[in-house]
Amino acid sequence: MSALEDVAFLETTIAHNRNERQWVCRLLTEKGFTVAGAATNFLLIDCGCNSESVAEKVLAHGVIVKPWTTTGFENWMRVTIGSENNNNRFLSQLLKITAIKKIRILLSAFDNSIVYVLKSISAQFTTRADQA
Repeated sequence: MSALEDVAFLETTIAHNRNERQWVCRLLTEKGFTVAGAATNFLLIDCGCNSESVAEKVLAHGVIVKPWTTTGFENWMRVTIGSENNNNRFLSQLLKITAIKKIRILLSAFDNSIVYVLKSISAQFTTRADQA
């Protein structure tokens, strides 16, 4: 109860959460993430891929997030605003993980395109004898 009576502490905590929340939200938005508006000490973020997978990977680096598992929201997670250091660690891990996932998706698409092109080229050089 004494913490609630410490007005200076409350004001400092509220200001910290507001500033950090705005900074994290702005950075994620600039990086292409969708962030649900909030006036609390947490953000809801669409990480662009399965949030349970992301949560496991950031947890391996000491960062705890809460993935949503409700149908239609599998890519969303809840992230609590923490200290500047904790927020930086979260952002660093999230950006690394999602960048790797994006690269894998691009490579997969690239691989599929190459296979298609090679099959198309191969089909052009197929002779009647090859088809018999």
